[in-house]
This record gives sequence, C-alpha cells and structure tokens, in this order.
Amino acid sequence: MSDEKVMKSFLPSKKCPVCESLFSWRKKWACCWHRVVYCSSECMESAQANSDVQGKRSVDEQSA
Repeated sequence: MSDEKVMKSFLPSKKCPVCESLFSWRKKWACCWHRVVYCSSECMESAQANSDVQGKRSVDEQSA
C-alpha cells in the first residue's frame, strides 16, 4: 500500500441521522465503517435517549 495522501473530498461520507451533518471516513473506522451511523458520541447518546423515551411511551400506550 502506498503512503500517498488521499484528498478528503475522495473519502466516503455519511449523513448523521440526528444532526443531519455529513461526516467523513476516519482511519480508526477502517474496520467498522459499515457499522458507523452517528457523527459523534453526543449524537449517538441523543438518539439512544430519544428511543428510550419513545419505547416507554409505546409501553404506556399498550397498557392503557
């Protein structure tokens, strides 16, 4: 593998479902890029908190 620099515009990118910003591939994600969904841990925690709240609402609605 060569040590040539790759321009950032040629790196793959994804859109964060929480903040809707684009984020680019990082070397630390090389082995798990297909599993990366959120741009930051803050967005991941926000999404998890929202899903917990929605899950509790659906349980409450079913028991009513």
